[in-house]
Amino acid sequence: MNALELRPVSGRIGTEVIDPKLEDLLTDDDVRAELHRALLEHCLVVIRGLDPTPEEHVQLASAFGDPVAPEDHLPKRDGHPMVCRFDSAVGYKADRWHTDGTFRDVIPSAAVLVMRTSPATGGDTTWSNCSAAYEDLSNGMKRLLEGRKALHDQGPEAKAIHPVVVAHPETGRPILFVNDIFTRGIMNLPPDESSAVLPFLIRHVGRPEFTYRHRWAEGDVVVWDNRSTQHYALFDFEGQRVVERVHVAGGPMGAHSLDLDGGSMAGATDGLGNQMTAGWRNPFLADSENPIAHGRCDQQDSPCDRRAHTGGWCRRPGPRRGGPAVHLARSMPLWWPDLWAVSRWAEDDLEPGSGIHRQA
Repeated sequence: MNALELRPVSGRIGTEVIDPKLEDLLTDDDVRAELHRALLEHCLVVIRGLDPTPEEHVQLASAFGDPVAPEDHLPKRDGHPMVCRFDSAVGYKADRWHTDGTFRDVIPSAAVLVMRTSPATGGDTTWSNCSAAYEDLSNGMKRLLEGRKALHDQGPEAKAIHPVVVAHPETGRPILFVNDIFTRGIMNLPPDESSAVLPFLIRHVGRPEFTYRHRWAEGDVVVWDNRSTQHYALFDFEGQRVVERVHVAGGPMGAHSLDLDGGSMAGATDGLGNQMTAGWRNPFLADSENPIAHGRCDQQDSPCDRRAHTGGWCRRPGPRRGGPAVHLARSMPLWWPDLWAVSRWAEDDLEPGSGIHRQA
């Protein structure tokens, strides 16, 4: 029999403890171990109405590891140096997607948040499952991100470099590890390419299907895995909002190694001419900003022998169902074929030897 009764709070992130008993959560080893397992599996655990004291708050956090003191610059609760206190009355906001502490080499592994003063309406917090976000990226985008690193920055003394995709140190699951507040750019990409890819990834993390939005009541507790999630606090309320947080110590995280069924994507894209369906355009750029490329169409079987222009595309009847295909000139920057010719299709859509086409 399970030590805890749980129920999901959304489709892809989060679970809720039913009928929580504070004493068991603080002292029962079986309950605490299952609580930790639930966090690893679901990325987020909701415990409504628990209302722990500051001492109990720290003890609850110890179910997930060793509690750590907040950064020196963060506000603390008087008399409780392990408890960080955020009071809207003093103007502290975190109303953009972020993971706590990514400007450090080692980030907290988990966070335990308690609502102390809740506004009558508004003030919700939303979390996103960054493992699910990575899972839903196309294989082409995953290939583009493989081995990439990004700079995270909160000032001259708070900078760190992390893989764009990390492996969870306990579960091994890949995690999309860039965020809106701290990530400044993707390394080893030209600035204009980084400034196109990074905003796309940040928007992708915030897609509703990866998220859970919590409507707070005073005394609610939410625990999240800080490695595999991002969160966003809404400041859409009148009145006061006070939350208290305890962080749990983390450890190093390595890069995730991509394995797409033994490298089948590499074989599927080599020499296929990067064909794409007609009418495609770069969604990151306005029409006036879409680039112009010059070079010959390199369709594998029978190049059309026309120079590509007007955005880098030339038209030719496609071999699939008689529909038009569009071929990309190889003179486009390196990331364009990788990102746009591959990332717009699932692996099942590829026809080796005849180009890349969307299923009709």
